[in-house]
Amino acid sequence: MEVVNKLKEIGFTGCCRAAGESKKADNNKIDIVDTKHQLPVNIQCKNTQNLPSYFAIRDACSDKDKPFCMAWKKAAEGGTNSPGTVFIIPDFLFYQLLAKTL
Repeated sequence: MEVVNKLKEIGFTGCCRAAGESKKADNNKIDIVDTKHQLPVNIQCKNTQNLPSYFAIRDACSDKDKPFCMAWKKAAEGGTNSPGTVFIIPDFLFYQLLAKTL
């Protein structure tokens, strides 16, 4: 839900969890859907101790119309707080983001 809330904060107000909106998307490894069709990427969210297998999960997603991104929140150990969340994105998307800052 953290990712959905952050997306809404920055203007993607149609974002919601796929599990409640689209069983097809959820089964297709897409955890966040945008009912307003503004979000330019597909997002899979993971909360695990170890880094998930990005490429295997990406390849299991048949929706190739949008770049596949993964939000990985490292699970906390033994009552501690999570050290944080990172996003794994395709390289071309990374370079596009950097180019927009010039």
